[in-house]
Amino acid sequence: DSYSDTMLLLICDTYDIKDSQIGDSYKNIPKVKISSSVIGNGIRYDNPDLVTAVREVTQKYIPQFQNVILLTTMNPKNSIKVIGDSFSQSGRNGFDKISVVQMDKTFIYSKEVVVFKK
Repeated sequence: DSYSDTMLLLICDTYDIKDSQIGDSYKNIPKVKISSSVIGNGIRYDNPDLVTAVREVTQKYIPQFQNVILLTTMNPKNSIKVIGDSFSQSGRNGFDKISVVQMDKTFIYSKEVVVFKK
């Protein structure tokens, strides 16, 4: 299995990501989901609790997984903070590869883009 060393990290800030929205090629990857406590209200806001939760999860799973694939619904302000706190430490974050999966026109997360590779 090409994804045996990979975790799928769902970060749900502005709205939820349902299992039915995850592309078939990602269904069998170990998954961790972090959801905002005020998801789905349509308001974009600063969410330090979400940023902290992502940092804690990434630190917890770095020893177990070499790669992380992100599916997110974060607003830009929280995205910048998550990237800075959890993923942009000049290669010192512990993950060998970080990918982001974009949602397609049918609202399925299906196209993986590698954003960092050691």
